[in-house]
Amino acid sequence: MTASSVLVTYGSKRGGTEEIALAIADALRADGFAVTCLRASEVRELRTFDAVVIGGALYAGRWVREAHRFVVRHAKALCALPVWMFSSGPLDDSAQQRELAPTRSVAALMARVGARGHATFGGRLAADATGFPAAAMARTHAGDWRAWSQVTAWAATLARALREAPVASPQPVAARPHRHVLAPLCWLVGVTAVLGGGLLVARPDGSLLRASPALLVHTPFSTFEIPGLLLALVVGILHLAAAFSIAHGTRHARAVAVAAGGVLLGWTIAEMVLLRTANVLQVGYLSVALFVLAEALRPHGELAPQRAHA
Repeated sequence: MTASSVLVTYGSKRGGTEEIALAIADALRADGFAVTCLRASEVRELRTFDAVVIGGALYAGRWVREAHRFVVRHAKALCALPVWMFSSGPLDDSAQQRELAPTRSVAALMARVGARGHATFGGRLAADATGFPAAAMARTHAGDWRAWSQVTAWAATLARALREAPVASPQPVAARPHRHVLAPLCWLVGVTAVLGGGLLVARPDGSLLRASPALLVHTPFSTFEIPGLLLALVVGILHLAAAFSIAHGTRHARAVAVAAGGVLLGWTIAEMVLLRTANVLQVGYLSVALFVLAEALRPHGELAPQRAHA
């Protein structure tokens, strides 16, 4: 069955990747496909499309946030569609000299939605580019490294693949991370830590939580004020940040989740040792910490440096 309605979408900071996406869209239209070309941030749903082509400008080996968030936001729908991806762009002729594999970060996005193919094209950087680090790079790497013959050749290959692509594709091997589990879990820990820490600060004698000051006899603290501050500001805020990052699919979600899980693990162990207690709540938080760390540390792709602006 032919995939006749195609979405070409992209994330672009300086217009170079956008022009590549437009060229691919034009080539597919000339080949008889009904093509819609939109910025990734403008796409609301994928129900009317039979296939999707996603492009992203590369910065330090990662797609620009707009493209990355598109994949995260629409991952479930993309799993059921034929998907191809392209990246732009090394500021040299390396993409013209040989086929460049996707960076590890992009490869992780491909695995997440079961993408069928990928191409890397050169980038473009104006000599008068502003901002850091673009201005510095422009001194030695300014120019247009996009090879339009390469773009149109890939579009032709894509057209042949689209004619053979079934409208529905198998589910991908792994969709990472499990944000529907991790995000609520981190929200729960964050809220309870901020609330509990706040109550300890409000009443340093622990009376609001029915915590006896005798528990502190083997600790460096005479009241619960400092532990309460640490609980709220370190454990609580960090878990709220992790929940937000995971839920919104930010590029630092994995790192923040690792930090949150590590802090909770260290906090719980230190509490059990210093207070010389082992209650159900502590065991529960210990289990949560280990689960968050296990999920966040499970291999699913990492950044790989690559010079690029597009």
